[in-house]
Amino acid sequence: MAVGNDPLDTLRARLYAPKPTQTVTPEVLSQGRPASTGAWTPPPPPIIKPARTKLPLSLWFLIGAGAFFAIAGIIAALFIVFGGRSVSASNVTIDVQGPTTIASGDTVPILISIKNNNPVPMNAATITVNLPDGTRNADNTDQALDQYSDTLGDIAPGTEVQRTVRAVLFGAENQALTIPIHVEYHTTGSNATTMKDQNYILTVTTSPVSVGVTGVTQVTSGQPVTLRVSVRSNATTALSNISLLAQYPFGFVATNATPAATSGSYFALGTFAPGEEKIVTVTGTLTGSEGDQQVFHFTAGTAKSDGSAALGLSYMSSDAIVAIAKPLLGLTVALNRASDDPVTVPAGQPVQGTVSWLNSLTDPVANAQVSVTFSGTAFDPNTVVAQNGFYRSSDNTIVFDKDSNPNLALLQPNDSGTGAFSFTPRSGVRNPTVILNFMVTGTRGGTTGGTLTSTATRTVKIGTDVSLSSKIQHATGPTPPTPNTPTTYTVTLNAVNSINSVGGVIVTTILPSYVTFTGQVSGSQTPITYDDSSRTVSWAIGDLASGANASATFNVSLLPSVSQKGTSPIVIPTQTLTGTDRFTQAQVTASADALVSDTVK
Repeated sequence: MAVGNDPLDTLRARLYAPKPTQTVTPEVLSQGRPASTGAWTPPPPPIIKPARTKLPLSLWFLIGAGAFFAIAGIIAALFIVFGGRSVSASNVTIDVQGPTTIASGDTVPILISIKNNNPVPMNAATITVNLPDGTRNADNTDQALDQYSDTLGDIAPGTEVQRTVRAVLFGAENQALTIPIHVEYHTTGSNATTMKDQNYILTVTTSPVSVGVTGVTQVTSGQPVTLRVSVRSNATTALSNISLLAQYPFGFVATNATPAATSGSYFALGTFAPGEEKIVTVTGTLTGSEGDQQVFHFTAGTAKSDGSAALGLSYMSSDAIVAIAKPLLGLTVALNRASDDPVTVPAGQPVQGTVSWLNSLTDPVANAQVSVTFSGTAFDPNTVVAQNGFYRSSDNTIVFDKDSNPNLALLQPNDSGTGAFSFTPRSGVRNPTVILNFMVTGTRGGTTGGTLTSTATRTVKIGTDVSLSSKIQHATGPTPPTPNTPTTYTVTLNAVNSINSVGGVIVTTILPSYVTFTGQVSGSQTPITYDDSSRTVSWAIGDLASGANASATFNVSLLPSVSQKGTSPIVIPTQTLTGTDRFTQAQVTASADALVSDTVK
């Protein structure tokens, strides 16, 4: 199509006409943006903004927590750097200067400094120091020092006061001593008492006394044992009220002690000068089974202030171990079939004894001899009977040897034998005792070996003989008694003791349901009581001395029933006496038969 002067054609030609290529140079760029040519250019692409993401709640929590701790840390740092103005016991410091180890009995100076770091004064401050048991005043060792207290007055802010406590401290070896220190004060504008506590700890490295035990380490059962206990002062000052407490093993019976025990196994040794030593010797018999390890325990310390037989403060202990060995020539004793020691028998009763021997060696034993020697206040030589031995009255000894028992001429390994005897203790003496000493001897390995010996000791204690008797007498009412009519009787009780003092004596009986206790008593300085709930009549005699007798009377009322016609009802059933023999420490008993009335008509 030909192009004419049509405006539309002109516009189309201009729109589709080729554009000249333009080279951009730095000079063109430096001249700024060129003038518009008037041609249409497409618009720039739209800017697309990214979508906003919503943070989860947990992340917000972590951010908040982090911010809180950051702020708290800043505040704490500021408080540390610049300090606070709060008033607290934590701002009071107690500094203690003193030794950490001491020897028991040393004089110890303790320097205590109290500093006030509060912004306000400490008003009316006081200090209290509680000291361990046994502490002594350093200026007067005879004076106990249980507590130190002093007034500190007012302590201004930033200042300190000091106090020195001088004391003689005691303790067991390697014992840690804790000394509590207590400070009290007030602050201005407050009525409350503020307290601050601090503990001072030191260790005792050396005991003020040492305890050593020497003696045998092995015995056969029934043989005597002697132990030597040494107590020595290690202190530089005098020690007062020193005591020794012994704990004996089961099977040991102390027969002698030097010095004598104050009470039981308690020894009061008194005052020790520096370096002084005192010796306690204990002797007794030890019984036990072969292979037993028996332990003797000894503790030294200060006595209790109340005067009792006990240690208030223990310093040092020492043990002695004694083994029970198998005897080479065994010896076994029985009295009335009992191997106990001591053995208690009633007065007037004969004692049956046996003594057995055994060769425990692998070699023979020649010329064995067994002897029993008697002594004691209750021994009666006229009552001894030796069934297969010879009683030698010149020295009160029964001898079993080859003359009375040919087997004793030569005991082969594991050979054994038994001798029997009897005796009756004498009555009428106070605290009657018979002591029997047993010994077996022989020559080891025929006739040229060494002599073997085994010994044993037994004690026979004679118990007292207590008797109880009673009688009944008509007092008021019909006699013979008649049904449904009361008859009153007077009951008399009588207790008699023979040899040893008896303590805690009481007589009891239980009344039948048809008998009533009237409450009328007489003839006794000790009470007769009645328990209505148990219907028990009790007569508390108390102590009944050797050879003493006691009596008492009381009245009861009998109300017979028709069903009891033709019978003699029991008015007082069997009465029972009990008590403790103070010599043998055994319980004694006696009884009296029941008391009956006349036949009911």
